[in-house]
Amino acid sequence: MYNIIEEQYNWKPGAKFVLQTPDTIVVHHAVCRSCSAQDVHKWHLDRGWLGIGYHFFIRKNGLIYRGRPEQFVGGHLLSEENNNTLGICLEGCYTDYINERGQVLTEKEVPQTQLDALVWLCLYCKSKWPVRTINGHLDYDSAKKAEKDCPGKYFPWDKFWQMLKREENKKLIQTFVGFHNPQGVWDAIEKHHPYPDAWYQQWADSYKKTCS
Repeated sequence: MYNIIEEQYNWKPGAKFVLQTPDTIVVHHAVCRSCSAQDVHKWHLDRGWLGIGYHFFIRKNGLIYRGRPEQFVGGHLLSEENNNTLGICLEGCYTDYINERGQVLTEKEVPQTQLDALVWLCLYCKSKWPVRTINGHLDYDSAKKAEKDCPGKYFPWDKFWQMLKREENKKLIQTFVGFHNPQGVWDAIEKHHPYPDAWYQQWADSYKKTCS
């Protein structure tokens, strides 16, 4: 179970935010090995923005910080691309990158703790808003024109989709099974035990197609 840590930001004086109803999640990386939500907030202020453009920031240790309030349009894409999106930024640099000082910042693996937190956060957003799509920054025209691969060429999309589907299926099984033991059914589905209880196996067989 995760908690979203509330941060206090000093927004740009006179900042006015536009309401939205998010239907899309966009995943980014910070292109920085070590940084905080407040660091990102400062960088965005220095660019003349209202403040942090992402709605959430996830540290490598799995801690989740709130950025811009979800009900307001973010500033993590270009102009109208931001409409009805939720921007999630990962601490780290998950692509081949050398900064202006000649330092190699490349990280080829997203920590499991961070990936777990991202999956949880996506499910949280999907439960709260009518989210139907999850994209990477690289899917947008502005990123393509700038030749950006955000959230990075080393972001494990296949693993992420598998993890997300697995958690969604577990929630689905819990709904179907109700007050019975959903973990027993899930164990039967994933064959954690060579000879599962017949009752669990019956449920597993009934819903295996749904969870395939």
